[in-house]
Amino acid sequence: MSKKTYKDYFNIDPKYYAAVTADLIKSGEVKWTSFYPHETFVKLLEKTHIMLSGKDSRSLWVEGAYGTGKSHAALTVKSMLEASDDEIRAYFKDYGLRDDLCQQLITDKSNGRLITIHRIGSASIRSDQDLILALQDSIAAALQEHGITNRGEASLKESALRWLEDKEANRVYFDSLIQEDKYMWDFGGKHVNEVISVLKNSEDENAVYKMMRNILKVAEDNGITALRLDIPAMCDWIKSIIDENDISAILFVWDEFTEYFQNNQNALTGFQTLAEISESHPFYFLIVTHESSSLIQDKDMRKKILNRFVGDVTVRIEMPENMAFRLMAQAMKTTDDPVLLPEWIEYKGDLNEGLLSVRNTIITSAKKHSTMGQKTVISDTELQSIVPIHPYAALLLKHMFDLKKLSCHHLVVFIIRNVMSDAYGL
Repeated sequence: MSKKTYKDYFNIDPKYYAAVTADLIKSGEVKWTSFYPHETFVKLLEKTHIMLSGKDSRSLWVEGAYGTGKSHAALTVKSMLEASDDEIRAYFKDYGLRDDLCQQLITDKSNGRLITIHRIGSASIRSDQDLILALQDSIAAALQEHGITNRGEASLKESALRWLEDKEANRVYFDSLIQEDKYMWDFGGKHVNEVISVLKNSEDENAVYKMMRNILKVAEDNGITALRLDIPAMCDWIKSIIDENDISAILFVWDEFTEYFQNNQNALTGFQTLAEISESHPFYFLIVTHESSSLIQDKDMRKKILNRFVGDVTVRIEMPENMAFRLMAQAMKTTDDPVLLPEWIEYKGDLNEGLLSVRNTIITSAKKHSTMGQKTVISDTELQSIVPIHPYAALLLKHMFDLKKLSCHHLVVFIIRNVMSDAYGL
């Protein structure tokens, strides 16, 4: 028999994705139902119900260490609220989750028109104006996707029209600006009277929205305060969107929101005010950040911000012990070769037989030292599934997750470099 390596028997699954994105879920390449509902995720679902049911009409703040799956967790919440009742019931049944929580979430999502929005990244948000434009962009796109034609353009363009039509000097000044090279392309060479005509007469909502976005950019660049959309105006716009379209709730999932807090330490009142919309209208944030304890340096402001979230606390996503093993096993695809497969089954059985005492030690220790909401049990099946990775190596990798030294990508690299390439022991 020729000498073989582990690579002959398995490879990295081409359908395995270390980082799950909204596009992967939307395209069907990754199923939201594949997300394992560990204890901290169930807590997130419970808080989601509390929020959407109105028991605590405040937003949600999800945090977690690097590589714990918090982004995937938030995406799964969004996907669940967009799924059919049967899909939700099947998910809860498959994982043995509580029937009452299942029915609560089904009721929450079915109680009218629920709009979910997903946005990634906040590094470019360095002012209230940036925050406003980002929200406006994402909300308008979501409304279009849901076939909602009334997008509240009137409340956005009112101040612009008032300023442009108030004085001839305003029109002359604005016209001189939009004829500059850096703006001419955005406005298609239009003069100020043509801009006014688009705002007042166009039946194309996209054209009006694009025009307003360009106007706001000119205002921001040139300090035209009267043309700038401020936080109160943005709040009024969101409220009008909800009222005029009979929307039961808007859930704005904003992933990678860490940079917003880092870049706006002295200007957080705008976000705070937007989060307060939920006091009168069902507009909720679900923001996702890294560790929150050091994000807001001012203690009083941190308290004020946290007061806008359910329970005055964050929802912390942690990776249970067994999740690292599930990820490793998920990344490895066993050969379907009719000759090699029986060989691998035999070799794998021999390896696992020799590791029995090691697995028992890990399982016993996990039961003793689990500190999460309830015991997280590592099963013997999960440990056997990762062979030829040694269980102790896998456990070490998991703890490196906790220390923010590893991501899911690093797990795959570890398997390729240390398991598949250099193992000649078979």
